[in-house]
Amino acid sequence: MVLAAGTGRRFGGPKQLARVAGQPLVGHVVATMLDAGLDVMVAVGPRADVGSRAVADAAHAAGGSDRGGRVATVEVADAATGMGTSLAVAAEAAGPRPLVVALADQPGLVVDDVIRVVDALAAGAPAARIRHPDGPGHPVGFGSAAHGALVSLAGTGATGREVLAELDVEQVVVTHPRPRDVDTPRDLVEVIAAWPGRASAP
Repeated sequence: MVLAAGTGRRFGGPKQLARVAGQPLVGHVVATMLDAGLDVMVAVGPRADVGSRAVADAAHAAGGSDRGGRVATVEVADAATGMGTSLAVAAEAAGPRPLVVALADQPGLVVDDVIRVVDALAAGAPAARIRHPDGPGHPVGFGSAAHGALVSLAGTGATGREVLAELDVEQVVVTHPRPRDVDTPRDLVEVIAAWPGRASAP
């Protein structure tokens, strides 16, 4: 799933649609998840155009309109109550299955990182997350047993870390730095200035 329901308060608007290399931030992330072989659910806020544009742009970036059929959206009406609510709504819509969670404001998400988290879950890890030299990052994976705990986050103001704290989390160690979050307009300018092209294996 891709969490794209934030209001972009620090950015000054819906940063998910800010463009890097001709594509919205959320489109880059969705395309990376598709390239990793996953079907994708995008959790969006009341601005439904975020979801519809993510589907179209990700399909284009991933090489054709056929990819659009692998992207769904779910609206998070109470997105302002926190990231945990987005996780809860998306988890409920997805059902009790392993979930890989990425953030819509990290356009440099690495395909190989997503694949390694998927592999860790497939091997039986209750949860898995990428660990960079400068600390933990995304994506984060939750096994199917975490479904109930994720759904219970709705309206609590939680972030999902609370669920991870109760699980045996496999740390998937990588050697490259964390992809830059785009939280402010300055972050966007710096990401654009450093952009080498879509991220794949480091």
